[in-house]
Amino acid sequence: MLVLGRRVRQWVQVGDDIYITIHRIQGDKVRIGIFAPQGVKILRTELIQRSCHAREGSTGGQLVLTRRENEAIRIGAHITITVVKVSRRRVRLGFEAPKKVAIRRVESPAILV
Repeated sequence: MLVLGRRVRQWVQVGDDIYITIHRIQGDKVRIGIFAPQGVKILRTELIQRSCHAREGSTGGQLVLTRRENEAIRIGAHITITVVKVSRRRVRLGFEAPKKVAIRRVESPAILV
């Protein structure tokens, strides 16, 4: 697992076309923005555990989810993002992805240009 610290309005790029940003930190909760291509399934991990609800979830586009420590988001079939720690100004996110998927911090993502 790769763990990166991010502050509000900072970004992480996952692969070539998925972007993650921190919208807001409030108490023990963090609002995470996800920008992914259409057709990429985005699920809260508690829905994955309930097989009858596994079809629910977004399929790409822009999505904002609220998460707490130790809660996760699954993007596609192989990428998992876990909120490791939430503090007043910083969030530590854990990324699990195949080795071929590049994960990097970005200052101004291409989707905003």
